[in-house]
Amino acid sequence: MLSQVVPMIVASDAYQNNGVIVIWFDESQEDGVAGDNADDFNHTIPEIISSPLSQKNVNGVAYPSPVNLSHSADLRTWQEVFRVGPFLRHAENSPDLSDLFQPGVVPGKP
Repeated sequence: MLSQVVPMIVASDAYQNNGVIVIWFDESQEDGVAGDNADDFNHTIPEIISSPLSQKNVNGVAYPSPVNLSHSADLRTWQEVFRVGPFLRHAENSPDLSDLFQPGVVPGKP
């Protein structure tokens, strides 16, 4: 499904005009039970950010952020982008996704 949808999005005017695609995988559930892990980083989940404004690949390798990020980082970022506050739940104490974008893309970040 992504192989069909992503090329259509990438070809769109919205994406070409500094849009972003965020592909999230849901949180792992090793014990089969979902819970509120409060971003404890005892598990990892893939997230892919694609945008004309994201960090560039180097030698064909996608940029690997050294920052521990969580769903709260996404929430914080979109609250910053759309200037919505106050920050919700764990977003208040979370880093944002500015490390994944070129400098100055996330409002208020160098």
